[in-house]
Amino acid sequence: MVEADRPWHSFPQHLLDGYRTFTSQRLPTEQSRYRELSERGQSPAVMVIGCCDSRVSPEVIFDAGPGELFVVRNVANLVPVYQPDSGAHGVSAALEYAVNVLRVKHIVVLGHAQCGGIRAFIDKIEPLSPGDFIGKLDGRCSSSRAKWSSSATARPCRISPSGSRRPRCSESSKT
Repeated sequence: MVEADRPWHSFPQHLLDGYRTFTSQRLPTEQSRYRELSERGQSPAVMVIGCCDSRVSPEVIFDAGPGELFVVRNVANLVPVYQPDSGAHGVSAALEYAVNVLRVKHIVVLGHAQCGGIRAFIDKIEPLSPGDFIGKLDGRCSSSRAKWSSSATARPCRISPSGSRRPRCSESSKT
């Protein structure tokens, strides 16, 4: 038998085991919740725009269950400029759906330390492929590079844990 005939041959066993555990243990105990979500649809109060970095899981960070968060992930948790053109705009489509259909009350842009996407942007890395998708982020974010590069102590703003709507920023990151 050729490996191409066994597509799961190289798939991580612990993930296969995790799926089996989910279907045999967790799913049966939460079946009514999944059925309700399937029948009435989702109605999360919160949308999270997060990085696709495998170390950052919004559901784990917020201890959220199925149906509680509407999540879209991309490299460097970017929120694109509004461009109503014929281009593919996945994050824009997700935002439009979350706001106009799901009527989310809160939108969280979830950044994280040691982000490779942000590092590639700041360091102006060489193209990774002929499409240079990471490099194309440069044109959309170039005004931000100066702010980040000008201060080694610059830090992004954090939303106040008290629930305040105004960001709380370090002095070095205020513009």
